[in-house]
Amino acid sequence: MARLLVVEDDAAISEPLVRALAREGRPRLAILMLTARSSELDEVLGLDAGADDYLTKPFSLSVLSARVRVLLRRGGEDGAEREVAGVRVDPGARRAWRDGRELELSPKEFDLLALLVARAGEAVPRDEIMTTVWDENWWGSTKTLDTHVGWLRRKLGDPPVLTTVRGVGFRFEDG
Repeated sequence: MARLLVVEDDAAISEPLVRALAREGRPRLAILMLTARSSELDEVLGLDAGADDYLTKPFSLSVLSARVRVLLRRGGEDGAEREVAGVRVDPGARRAWRDGRELELSPKEFDLLALLVARAGEAVPRDEIMTTVWDENWWGSTKTLDTHVGWLRRKLGDPPVLTTVRGVGFRFEDG
């Protein structure tokens, strides 16, 4: 699990917040500013300074959790390294590992794995995979997807982490 830095000077807020965020899991580093400063200028300055999102106090835990989920969904799509279920993917270097062992992947196998890891826990539809990994103008059979998933499963080894979601697509198991 990656670490998350929480900067909050009020212990009555920071301690329960840390516990709540720990329950959510932290697969990547994201910066969410929680602040009492609510002017438009403050928000723009915070985002320009590097925050991925900005939330003003008071806030509800459900809204905070939803914003954290959005930030985590974006994980892997911005070139950030991501690790789920012992599989680590580094999109910038185009390298992947399973339990510390580097995987030898073709370009399409890597793109497929990176997409599924970035969307870990979600059922990703076949047509979305084909559009993202191959091309929106792909004209061939989607059996090529099944073939690549089979090769990827063999390379990932046990325990299995790629699940077929019947009638939908595939899911990378996140736990």
